[in-house]
Amino acid sequence: MKKTFFSRIELGKSCSEDKRKAQVYFNQGNEKFYFKDYHGAIADYTKVIEIDPKNTMAYYYRGCAKIHLQDSIGAIEDLNKAVEIPLTSKG
Repeated sequence: MKKTFFSRIELGKSCSEDKRKAQVYFNQGNEKFYFKDYHGAIADYTKVIEIDPKNTMAYYYRGCAKIHLQDSIGAIEDLNKAVEIPLTSKG
């Protein structure tokens, strides 16, 4: 399918809308983490990762939440993933 000017605009809107959604979920996750709702925080950080798989901070904080829930294996997986993502990626 050939991309037209308008399809590129729609694609741009979709990308910026996804980034906005990811930021909303990330902020919600941070709030839940702060209030020690670690299960809720993990759910929100997981949504961020689904939208933006290169979001290092979502992996980091999800790993930290898993530490609080004594999920050592899950925490190590998330923290390792956070350091594997190139530093040029924004999270």
